[in-house]
Amino acid sequence: MSNAGPRWGWLYVALALGAGCGPMEPSAEAGAPAPQTQDLVTSAPGWWIFQVQDINRTHLVEGPGLELGPTWSTAVGKTVFFVSTDARTGTELWKSDGTLAGTVRVKDIFPGPGGSNPHNLLAVGDTLFFTARGATTTGTELWKSDGTEAGTVMVRDIAAGAADSEPRFLQPFAGGILFQAEDGKTGYELWKSNGTAEGTQLIRELIPGERGLPLLQPRTLGRVLYFGVPGANGATELWKTDGTASGTVRVKELHLSPDATFIPAEGETFYFQASDGGHGEELWKSDGTEAGTVMVKDLRPGLEGAGIREMLWVNGQLFLQADDGTSGAELWKSDGTEAGTVRVKDVFPGAAGSLPMGFRALNGQLVFKADDAAGRTELWKSDGTEAGTVKVRADLPGPLDRSTDHRVINGTLFFRAADQQLWKSDGTTAGTVRVKALPLGPAAADYTELNGTVLFTVSAGQEAPQLQLWKSDGTEAGTALVKDFTSPPETPSHPRYLTEVNGTVFFQADDGVSGAELWKSNARVRGTSRVKDLAPGEASGNPEALIAFQGQLFFSATDGKQAGLWRSDGTDAGTVQVKDVQVFVDPRGRNSLVVRGGELFFFGHRAGAPLSLWKSDGTEAGTVPVKAFGAEPDSLQPAGLTAVGTRVFFTVWESASAGRELWKSDGTEAGTVRVKDIAPGAESSDPTALVAVGDTLFFAAQDARGQELWKSDGTEAGTVRVKDIAPGEASAYPSQLVSMGGRLFFAANDGNGLALWRSDGTEANTVEVRDLSSGTGEPVLNELTVAGSTLFFAGSNGSSGIELWKSNGTSAGTLRVKDISPGPGDSLPQGLRAVGTRLYFAASDGESSLEPWTSDGTEGGTLRVADLAPGNDSSEPQGFTGAGNFVFFTAQVDASGAELWAIGNNGFRDTVAPKLTCPTETTREIREGTSTPVNYSEAQAEDEFSEVTLTYTKAPGSSFDVGSTPVKVTAADAAGNIASCTFFVTVKVTASEPEPEPEQPEKEKSGCTASPGSFLGWMALALLPLLRRRPSNP
Repeated sequence: MSNAGPRWGWLYVALALGAGCGPMEPSAEAGAPAPQTQDLVTSAPGWWIFQVQDINRTHLVEGPGLELGPTWSTAVGKTVFFVSTDARTGTELWKSDGTLAGTVRVKDIFPGPGGSNPHNLLAVGDTLFFTARGATTTGTELWKSDGTEAGTVMVRDIAAGAADSEPRFLQPFAGGILFQAEDGKTGYELWKSNGTAEGTQLIRELIPGERGLPLLQPRTLGRVLYFGVPGANGATELWKTDGTASGTVRVKELHLSPDATFIPAEGETFYFQASDGGHGEELWKSDGTEAGTVMVKDLRPGLEGAGIREMLWVNGQLFLQADDGTSGAELWKSDGTEAGTVRVKDVFPGAAGSLPMGFRALNGQLVFKADDAAGRTELWKSDGTEAGTVKVRADLPGPLDRSTDHRVINGTLFFRAADQQLWKSDGTTAGTVRVKALPLGPAAADYTELNGTVLFTVSAGQEAPQLQLWKSDGTEAGTALVKDFTSPPETPSHPRYLTEVNGTVFFQADDGVSGAELWKSNARVRGTSRVKDLAPGEASGNPEALIAFQGQLFFSATDGKQAGLWRSDGTDAGTVQVKDVQVFVDPRGRNSLVVRGGELFFFGHRAGAPLSLWKSDGTEAGTVPVKAFGAEPDSLQPAGLTAVGTRVFFTVWESASAGRELWKSDGTEAGTVRVKDIAPGAESSDPTALVAVGDTLFFAAQDARGQELWKSDGTEAGTVRVKDIAPGEASAYPSQLVSMGGRLFFAANDGNGLALWRSDGTEANTVEVRDLSSGTGEPVLNELTVAGSTLFFAGSNGSSGIELWKSNGTSAGTLRVKDISPGPGDSLPQGLRAVGTRLYFAASDGESSLEPWTSDGTEGGTLRVADLAPGNDSSEPQGFTGAGNFVFFTAQVDASGAELWAIGNNGFRDTVAPKLTCPTETTREIREGTSTPVNYSEAQAEDEFSEVTLTYTKAPGSSFDVGSTPVKVTAADAAGNIASCTFFVTVKVTASEPEPEPEQPEKEKSGCTASPGSFLGWMALALLPLLRRRPSNP
């Protein structure tokens, strides 16, 4: 559409006003430069991108947040010390006695927001030792604390002045500590301290001069500290010390492993990993003498070594992870003899190995994580026999992650399962249960013991970096929040869960005042606002699982007292709780609420009631349970809720004897049944990636022939494997299932490499579209996303980087769209979202980091919309959601952090200049002189879509000469549209008794001097409404 009419219209207005005014600057000038602000972003030609609103105008505070871990927390008596961050004092030392009132900062060691960054926390008796940076006059040094502000002091400034001694490897020893530090003269050497400045001394200079090197894995065993020292020949030698110079001696010249750990056994004996030059790194033991330091067994003959990574002494035997070169990394045990060092069990048969890790002693047995024969990481236990090495509980939500933050406290193992919740175990199947369903997540990490209870951290939502501190005695009632370290004033608004309803986008955001609440936006300044303060005050309503239903928004939230199902029409009064039933929000973030026909389905439970499948017609009376699933809502873990025709499908954990299988519901209790026991017995078929194609459900499931593609029409007979893509017991691992054009597309591996596949539900027409494993590297096929009739995905054929690909369902039509990051580098397309027929995503072209991109499926039509964070910084755009003429997303730019942004979709842009009103004419009288400073009221401007930046040819407070001076005001919006107006500042010199001024025709605010009877002036004003420009689609 031509814009000639509006452009000429403004010229006519300017001419008309000029004809009726005295000599002055025009009210709008062609080509006037736009003032630069952070909202004026350089974008691709034809694309308009802008920050909708900086909802939270406070800034993000960087730091580790709340830290509980081996070097970040420790218990001293009845107090646990830990590290946390707030906006005022930065990262400092905190303490807790397990109560809210007793959880406080100990001392602001480094005054101000910089923070002292405490670490290496170690308890010795009633004293906490740690390292911290005290002030600008001292570097990082050794500190101690008795839990009081006055008793938290630097022990000694070892590296005098602002230099850092960097104390490390703090170990308890004889009522004090041994550690390594650098005093600026001797390099890193061995020191000791009894907590006083005079008692903090260098023990011995092991490597003379200033080139001292870090010691290796020091460990106190009884009255001796063992450690490794870099030798002159490149080897790391075994040394020991009794805290004196003469008692610091080499035990034996050998090659300690860089991963060496010293594991105490019985008496004076300890085990470790080392090599002697003739063998690889193997299992060794020592009694502290050279003669008693010997290799136990050459588990893997030759120089390669057994790769020992985990060791623990449990109930009279040493357990270790080792690789003999045949069975992979598996569980072994040793009694200290060659004959008694044997593999316990080949948990994962074959050369891959089960990779046992996270060894813990629990009630006389070893518990650990390992991969089973299906490649799933599970919780295991062992008594040292093959028969006694079994899974602790076979039906744990899994697979588990491979973290090692689980911990045994008072005979109970606390750990995090795949549902991201807190679990406990006494080593038995019956005693391995979830403690409590925590309201946020991911949850439960960094366990620390305090007075027989466990303190742990919980993430405040899927995307929030801040944490909460919780405690548990192992019971649901005894698991409670201690303190919320989520500090809204320190964070950006973090808009998320963007959901479109009738041209408006709804989302959760935190303005720093009212907590995480429900917001909406139509991209206009006045149209972006909080809908309702669901949980009044600073508390958060935490709206999530947002979905459009019946022309309104439905979601899960809390009013601060009771969680429930809510709905909103976008107004405060129209945002109400439908029913006080707590919605089960899938921790994987998908399909917590689904629409089937005129009803909304979800899982939830009310206080004291079991978890049930619910349905709602949008009213309180019509929100009812469909079917209850037992008395333990925490064990069900429903997933994959998907509407297909007149039914909804889902998966649940039925019981330890039935596992996880496929279910369906027609909205009645009788019609809510298991579809088929695909993997009979205790094994689970674990259906995943449920997707509807017409009236057929497709999914991936596991049976005796591996994990393959299945389909279901809702009957047992009609629930069948579509095709054995990877023949035999091998698995094709179908994933990324999507529907396009009445067919299913997915990624799978038939044994020849990862490929794109399609299916119409028949075995004959389930075929490979294109093999992406043609290169020498690992192929990639992620985020299958349909936009119109094109399937987009992030892919790599193994020989080029990860780039944007597309497919029309044929081999020839499956190709790379564009080499966004030219050459072998990766552009890493991610967060792919379709808005109509166009794709929006984040990618890096090698010059800029992750920024917003768009594609119409052609190379020329694939372009970066804007570089919001120029250089190596990334704006991390995500959540692209279309609403009206805009594509909304979140991005992190400058100090505003993650806020709401918008792109004009398909070329839509703002073409209307801001509405600008000049100040009234200002007159200042002086008795003498030729000039004077004049302050005047500022101009007023507003814009439909963005904030406005005002500039003045002479700013308020400037010096004005005698006479009338025109001041031009320019207003620019985020799209670069400009409006301007002119007013006059008059300075007069008067006598002591100034004569009355003759009456002058009042000047118009626009800068006109025309009289009210001026024909052209009035004509121009009459034409203004007719000539106003409106947004248009070019």
